[in-house]
Amino acid sequence: MNKASSRPEKRHLPNTPTLKRAITTIDATHHGSGRNQAPANTTVTVPKVKHGKARRILLPEASQQSAVTVSMRGDLQFIHLGSKPCRLPHFSMPAKDGEQRKVEDAASLGDTIVMVFKNVGHEVSLVTLGEKAKMTDLRSRGHGNGIRTVAPMHSNGSIRFLTGGYDHAVKLWDIVENNGFYDSTIKLVMQNNAPVNSLAWRATAQEIVAAAGAKVYQKDINRRPDVTPVTMSNNVFQIHVHPQNANVVCLEVDHLDKQIQLYDVRVGGFNRRPASEFGYRDQSVSLARRSHYRRGATRHSYFSRGYHDGCTALWDFRRPNSIVVKFMAKREQAVWHTAFANFQTTKLLSFGENHVSIYDLSRCND
Repeated sequence: MNKASSRPEKRHLPNTPTLKRAITTIDATHHGSGRNQAPANTTVTVPKVKHGKARRILLPEASQQSAVTVSMRGDLQFIHLGSKPCRLPHFSMPAKDGEQRKVEDAASLGDTIVMVFKNVGHEVSLVTLGEKAKMTDLRSRGHGNGIRTVAPMHSNGSIRFLTGGYDHAVKLWDIVENNGFYDSTIKLVMQNNAPVNSLAWRATAQEIVAAAGAKVYQKDINRRPDVTPVTMSNNVFQIHVHPQNANVVCLEVDHLDKQIQLYDVRVGGFNRRPASEFGYRDQSVSLARRSHYRRGATRHSYFSRGYHDGCTALWDFRRPNSIVVKFMAKREQAVWHTAFANFQTTKLLSFGENHVSIYDLSRCND
């Protein structure tokens, strides 16, 4: 268990965002009950597929007003996020009949979507976006028992990302396209003692943050020596490097009430109390409410996360003791991933089962 220092901590969090103006009316009517609710503005239905549980909703740079859903089966559906949100069937890539894919995780890297798998003939597929999306299954294998998580790394001239496997390893992939073919260089950068739940890349520090069970590792990619992990009080399911302040790292942990923990790594590592922690008690009785596949999102001073009982909650780091606003999905479908739209931070997306809910935060109390 992490031990708190006897000295009071100075908390460093991202600056006040422009998003604050958009939710002023929400805060004005919120009285700290944690029960402030608003309906979804729009719900877009994606086709149901067998074994097609929701995995990720991604915002590629190539399409500023579109999102892409990725199911466990590898089914990709494109969603238009403009004034009249809808599915774009002519861009979508349904999973092939008879294919037994199991997508463990997916991430967007520029104009490319990276999907990683368990228990199939290949470990990584790349989807390049353009007038028509194209999927390529990579022949190279970096892990023996499949990949559990992927984290993009921004670079010029190649596709670079990190993967964490069921073989307890973290590996760096450097992929160069040559006339439609992909040359892969795979490098071992870390060996853990458990399957890797989540990864994040801090580009400003050239540092990997990885979680394996309840252990968190910080690894300088340019240094050889192994690192000593910090053992947390709970298993760590997801890691986020804050997009506006890379010194802030958000952890999603397996806690009944406080699933989100914020750390400022300028102050120190993870062997101390978080600068802030908050969450929501999931009302679902399903054990899947504790799944490592569920992932939230952060933008400016806000964090959003979905839950198995159909709730999507939004918090403000500066007032963590109460939920800013809470949305409930129709038919209480489990929410697996949330994201803020690239082009407009007042739009919040949640993906659960075969529905994408689009919440307009600026109109919550209209």
